Amino acid sequence: MATQFNQIHPSALETKNKEAKSCLDACVKGFFINGEGKEININNLLNNCLANTKAYAPDYQFHVIPVGGEDCKIEIRNESILDAVYRLVITEGRQNVCALNAANAFYPGGSFRTEARAPEETLCRSSALYYSLIQKPEYYDYNMMKGSKAASNYIIYSQDCPTWKVGNYKVLNEPFLVSYISSSPVDRWGSKPEDDEKLNEMNDERIKSILLCAIENGVKNLVLGAYGCGAYRNDPAVISETFRKYLIDQNLKSHFQYITFSITGLSRNIEAFQNTFHIHAV
Repeated sequence: MATQFNQIHPSALETKNKEAKSCLDACVKGFFINGEGKEININNLLNNCLANTKAYAPDYQFHVIPVGGEDCKIEIRNESILDAVYRLVITEGRQNVCALNAANAFYPGGSFRTEARAPEETLCRSSALYYSLIQKPEYYDYNMMKGSKAASNYIIYSQDCPTWKVGNYKVLNEPFLVSYISSSPVDRWGSKPEDDEKLNEMNDERIKSILLCAIENGVKNLVLGAYGCGAYRNDPAVISETFRKYLIDQNLKSHFQYITFSITGLSRNIEAFQNTFHIHAV
């Protein structure tokens, strides 16, 4: 029996954002028109991604050996997540590449059908990520049920997601494959100072789960970012220290060949990660 996938609702195709619409059209039709005007079939790639999309509930126990055997290089780069995955897969020819998608906890793709330009929206307008996310409604249902902006430590892993736009939505001649880990950072908007410790603990657990999810799924080249340090108002010093705690102090970096913190926007975010990891941004 053929696998039945959750389909893109027709109302989603009514978006006025042309990049979102072209991406959704490609997912529905199973092909996109490349920069040379040729029809590029992505149906098999798309079906493989959807069939291998996984959801990890907050109580899931990842199975990871304490120490890996890789000699990991860590960089900090002033580049977008999308530019980073293109660089790793296409320019450098790396395999087993995965990027962190700081996801909206309640709506697949956040506001990607509007003019919003946050990283998740950009990724969903450039790939089949949105189609992958809607395969796991339990992620959004659970966070809705909790009724808190802090959401939960739920994760969606989108394996080998076809991606065919880069930069300012330039359409490529051929798609490339990259996996995505979608996890929602704590939204601190309106939070009280007395909640800081509890919210920091929540982000700590999420960052740990992100890294363990990547390891369990065989990721070797990982694109991270300033997780929740923009609109969600998390402190980049705390977030970067949490990443350091697991990657350096607990040596989870030994499972990866390469990690980049690809950060754009607020300069204080890059500065915080530089100070924490004692690395100058490239």
